Amino acid sequence: MIKAIFTILIASFTLASISTTSAQVNRDIPTQKVSAVLLENRSKNQELYYLDLLDEYRPFQVGMMSRGGGNIQALSNQLNLFAKSINEDGDEVYTPAIVLDIPKVSQVLILFYYDNKRNLNYRIYDDTLEAHPRGTGRLINLTDSDIIGKVADEQFQIKPWGALITNPLIKNQRTRFQFGYVIETNGKFNADPSIDTFRIPNQKMRWLAVFTYFDHKESSENGKEFIITRLPSVIRMLDAPPPQPGEEGYAATN
Repeated sequence: MIKAIFTILIASFTLASISTTSAQVNRDIPTQKVSAVLLENRSKNQELYYLDLLDEYRPFQVGMMSRGGGNIQALSNQLNLFAKSINEDGDEVYTPAIVLDIPKVSQVLILFYYDNKRNLNYRIYDDTLEAHPRGTGRLINLTDSDIIGKVADEQFQIKPWGALITNPLIKNQRTRFQFGYVIETNGKFNADPSIDTFRIPNQKMRWLAVFTYFDHKESSENGKEFIITRLPSVIRMLDAPPPQPGEEGYAATN
């Protein structure tokens, strides 16, 4: 059932914007921002829709390999997605396609990913600043492998399907930090870690690193063919959450 449903989703890569003014929407309505990311380059398929604060159907934004612009709905513990079609009278008809149970919090992150057998799956996370504070990193492991490494001055180990939040990544006006990791393969850890340097422009931003499977192409023994296998790798993203109630700049942007 899940597999059949998600063939509809494979990518709603719309960049349609959501514009709701304070005159249109009662500020007293608790809202929820749902950010969605597809962790692989895939061609566009059928677009899905959701109901915004005005109970109007809006394209559901899914970022490809990066955070989407955000989908704003009334605070809920469910996300209802609809497929659009045109009936015999030429009218638009929206049919329920997917219902996702989500945390009833102000910010939610949905990661859509393909596993090592190329099946489409998803994981849902609390994306509030309480769950992922500014200036920190969140590491998520969506593979069957153990991962060990070091981020900034902190060593870490993530079990399969696990996640963790780091300590603040930049201190004393520094804006750069190192990130290195080793992924277990066939019961062994590669002796040569992958190490890179990353930058967080300021403490108001957050860093996300997700380990998942990607296609890996290599030549066959005869050198005439390519063999494609699914191997773990990592994708990294930055985001800058808007000011929250009580933070400097909140009144000016809300």
